[in-house]
Amino acid sequence: MKRNVVILLLILILGGTIGGFIYYEQYISPSQKVIAYSDDLYLIVEDQEVDSEDAVLFYEDILYLSFPTIEYFVDNDIFYDDSEETLIITDKEKVLRYKLDDTTASINNKEFFITNVIKNLMKKYIFL
Repeated sequence: MKRNVVILLLILILGGTIGGFIYYEQYISPSQKVIAYSDDLYLIVEDQEVDSEDAVLFYEDILYLSFPTIEYFVDNDIFYDDSEETLIITDKEKVLRYKLDDTTASINNKEFFITNVIKNLMKKYIFL
C-alpha cells in the first residue's frame, strides 16, 4: 500500500514537472521565432501578410491604404460614390459621409469637422 502511494506521488510530481515545463515554454518564455522581412513597405493584418502590392502607399509621411484592402479587412460596409466624391461608411444606426479633401464630414446629415482629411490618390488609395 505504501509503495503504491509513493509511486503515485512520483508520477504526479513527474507529470506536474513536465506540465509546468510545457506551460512555461508555451505561455511565459519569450518567442524564439524570427520573422525576416525586407525594407519594402508591406501590410500585416491579423498575423497575415496582405499579398497585394497595392495594399499600402506611403506618401508625404502618411500611410494610405487601398480601398479594397479597407473594404476586405476593416469594414465591408464602406462605399465610394464617384459622382459626389464621397466616402460612405454605414452601420445599423449611422451613415457617415466624408467628402474627399475636405475637413467636414457628416453623421446622419449632421456636419462636424475632422482633423484627418480623406484623400483619394490615384483613384484607389484613401487615408483613414
